[in-house]
Amino acid sequence: MDELTEKLLLEAKRTYDPSRLINDLDYSNLNMYQFILKAVLSDSQYYGKTLQKKIIFDLCRDTIDTIRSVPDKEDCGDMCLTNQTNSHGEYYEIKCSVLSSTDTWAITNIRPWQDYKFFILLFIDRSKDFKYRFFVIDKQTLLNSGGSIGLHFQNNTAESNVGNDRAGKRATISRGKSSETYLLKHNLLEDNSYESLCKFMFERHEVLGSNDSEYVPPKRVIHVGDQLDLF
Repeated sequence: MDELTEKLLLEAKRTYDPSRLINDLDYSNLNMYQFILKAVLSDSQYYGKTLQKKIIFDLCRDTIDTIRSVPDKEDCGDMCLTNQTNSHGEYYEIKCSVLSSTDTWAITNIRPWQDYKFFILLFIDRSKDFKYRFFVIDKQTLLNSGGSIGLHFQNNTAESNVGNDRAGKRATISRGKSSETYLLKHNLLEDNSYESLCKFMFERHEVLGSNDSEYVPPKRVIHVGDQLDLF
């Protein structure tokens, strides 16, 4: 075996190293950034679910213990927040994406027919030491974004999906373009930090316990020149 082949084989074997996989202790022992660094070492089909689970685990630990994961059979997002006076709760869809080689993030498997209220987005920038940003976007704000965020069917063509009210969709967010600006403008968090996400969940918990179900987002000032530095 020549030197180049041996080197490539060694790298390929490392991608199947079991020590890279997330274990149960990682959810409690690693902070969000540490967890992300370990998660992205795992298979690309694997890290999305583990990051969803980590977000739910941390929010339940750090904010409200009435946050729960939603099983697939409920067909209603990924996470539910309840209140003692509102047992039905409020549902969230969680999407995680790592910046691709084309400078884009992907929001995949969007399920418009499900009765969730908000998207929680986690965008990871591999070009900036895997730093991350959180967004909370109202479901209808994302789905009705017009040309700002181009929504496309996840599978097959628009023509073949006519009449299919359960066809998943996807969106591509380009760094520094109008799609990213749209998310920055409509982000319901004070900034893109995990701390702001925790604060938002506290506030939503209080709203669920009141008679007022509408959330008034904090006033945010976005400077166009700072859009790529909100980590």
